[in-house]
Amino acid sequence: MCGITGILTLDGSPAKRETVEKMNGTIAHRGPDGHGFFVDGPVGLGHRRLSIIDLESGSQPMRSANGQATLVFNGEIYNYPTLREDLLKKGYPFQTHSDTECILALYQLEGEEGFKKLSGMFAFALWDSRQQRLLLVRDRAGMKPLYFANVRGHFVFASEIKAIRAAFPEVEEIDRSAVNFYFSRQYIGGETTIFQKVKKVKPGTWLDVRPEGQIRETPYWQLTPAPPSPPEGGRSVSLAEAEKRTDELLANAVRSHLIADVPVGVFLSGGLDSSTVLSYAAEQSERKLQTFSVGFGENNELNETHFAKKLAQRYGTEHHEIHVTEPEVLDCLPHIIRHMDQPLADYAVLPTYVMSRFAAQHVKVVLSGEGADELFGGYKRYHAYALFDRLPFSGFFKNWLPGPSVFKPNDRKRLLNPDVFIETPLLPQEQQLLFDKNYFVPAGHVNSMLYTDLHNWLVDDLLMKVDKMGMLASLEARIPFLDHTLVEYVASLDGRLKVSLKAKKILLRRVATKRLPPEIFNRPKHGFTVPVGDWLRGALRETFEEVVLNDPSNAAWFDLDFLKKLFAEHLQGKNHRLQLWAVLVFCWWGRNRVS
Repeated sequence: MCGITGILTLDGSPAKRETVEKMNGTIAHRGPDGHGFFVDGPVGLGHRRLSIIDLESGSQPMRSANGQATLVFNGEIYNYPTLREDLLKKGYPFQTHSDTECILALYQLEGEEGFKKLSGMFAFALWDSRQQRLLLVRDRAGMKPLYFANVRGHFVFASEIKAIRAAFPEVEEIDRSAVNFYFSRQYIGGETTIFQKVKKVKPGTWLDVRPEGQIRETPYWQLTPAPPSPPEGGRSVSLAEAEKRTDELLANAVRSHLIADVPVGVFLSGGLDSSTVLSYAAEQSERKLQTFSVGFGENNELNETHFAKKLAQRYGTEHHEIHVTEPEVLDCLPHIIRHMDQPLADYAVLPTYVMSRFAAQHVKVVLSGEGADELFGGYKRYHAYALFDRLPFSGFFKNWLPGPSVFKPNDRKRLLNPDVFIETPLLPQEQQLLFDKNYFVPAGHVNSMLYTDLHNWLVDDLLMKVDKMGMLASLEARIPFLDHTLVEYVASLDGRLKVSLKAKKILLRRVATKRLPPEIFNRPKHGFTVPVGDWLRGALRETFEEVVLNDPSNAAWFDLDFLKKLFAEHLQGKNHRLQLWAVLVFCWWGRNRVS
């Protein structure tokens, strides 16, 4: 796990090392164990290293054996031992035992098509000096971020937007459509960012960039949701068959995610997802596992650490538990928002950072349970989609947006100034999903919405949160549920094996039943719960008034009278916590951006 930066000049001028050094300095938290640079003609590459595999010889930038390709890489390749063995047989002269060199070997022997063999979480940049081209590649699920911009005669990229802004502050013009999307959905989705000139490399995609400015985008992986009935002549997979195969794939995924030359831990909430990951990890780890849990106070209703402690005792882990108070959590807030590349109104960034910071005192790597809800169907709204699958029409479907809804269109119109407001801030695929009855409906509503959540809400909210908060604490978080072979298999199954009118995560619960005690797999979903509503009436009240209501610069974005009314209603007992929190994060982020 690391951070990468780089530039490619588009006007024939040589790249400047000092520019790359400046960019690299902004992401030191992503790789405190070392750094490196490569400058050759029009290209400059930078790297920050968090040493996890091949601690002695895995430094970057790394060059291929024939000297043609140079690589900076962020992430982990979980199948690299198998790849390395195969590439050795083909004659590649490895100089290290790192997963990084496997990428270079694949490219030298097979070209970019070899990247399709990679299994892992990754974002990397490869400079081919012979062909004079720069390749940017992002993993299938979008676990690792990669941003780019075309500015002032430079193609520039980085693991975090702040690195681009440090060298090219002119990219900072705000994208109005991104603002609308954020206040609709609490995150910024698709290839856009909060800045007009900064884009994301799409998951499962590589970019081929040439010095003359040509950019070619190539998707190398696309997930197809399963139809509700088998193809002609085929048969449906039974629940028992699906359970057996899912168990095998999960075991393989967790085994591969344990590969490291340093100790590995597990984030353990005591819920179904993280407990299932632990059950596989404890069976397969060659070292004693360390587990980590966070609670809000000793006797708080939000404290579920006793479930985690039971699981830790069951599997014999070295368990670490932290109980944080409201002031301790709120003290982290300015630090967190200062390091956010763009607004994200997910409350869970707070406990995620607290737990990441805590775990980083003991380990460099943790396994996490993200992705299970979007893969197996863990949200209450999926019950509605199961109902739609039983109806002979889908007219209601367009009323059910994937992910959370912050401000509904009428309220968003009242919140934002007329020159900021946009009527429909949806992603193109959501436009199709909601308004084209032929789009995905043949796959069934459950699978259609699981597909949409996997590609939007999961990527741009949950995975962004895990990457940003983990890396802020210099901690690598690995996500076994998003192993692409597991994702492909579960996505191919009938939605009725995942969600019914009464049950969620049917398949995962069947797998967990044989592994976990009943009090764990029968628990209702809880998740990270943060008392933001109470904080806005108490510890954050003055902050909201100062940062939002009493700052005249916010009038450029909002109707402040509407916000004052909303805040007054919340103080009097109405629940506007999500809306007010989204506004506070946006304004606080804006202040830090300027400063």
